[in-house]
Amino acid sequence: MAVALALIDASDRLLTALDLPSVQSAQPHDAHPFYCLRSVPGVGKLLALGLLDALPAIHRFPRVHEVVSSCRLVQWAQASAGKRSGTSGTKIGHASLQWAFAEAAALCLRHHPQAQPSLAQREKKPGQGHA
Repeated sequence: MAVALALIDASDRLLTALDLPSVQSAQPHDAHPFYCLRSVPGVGKLLALGLLDALPAIHRFPRVHEVVSSCRLVQWAQASAGKRSGTSGTKIGHASLQWAFAEAAALCLRHHPQAQPSLAQREKKPGQGHA
C-alpha cells in the first residue's frame, strides 16, 4: 500500500508539471471556449483541452442531434428517403469524445451533490443498468 501511495504521489507531480504548460499554451488561442468548458461541473483543465481539440468543427452540424450522435452518446439512426430502418453501428463518431463526456459525467457525479438525485433516479429504474 505504501508503494502504491508513493507511485500516486510521483505521478501526480508529473501530471501537474505536464498540465501547466498545456493550459498556458491553450489560453491565448481559445480562452473563451476554454473557460466556458471549465464552468461545467466535472470538466477540469486537461479534459477541457481535450474537448476543445476534438470539437474544432462543431459549427458544421446543423442540429444538436448530429453533435450528440457524432460524440457516440446516442445511436445513429439509419434512414433513407425519410424512412427510418433501425439503428446504425456503434462505431460511428469520435471515441475520444465518448470517453471525455463519460469521464466528465463520472467526475460530476462524484464531486457535486446536485447531481446525486439524478443518479438515484436512474438507479431505481428496472432493466439494464444505464446509471
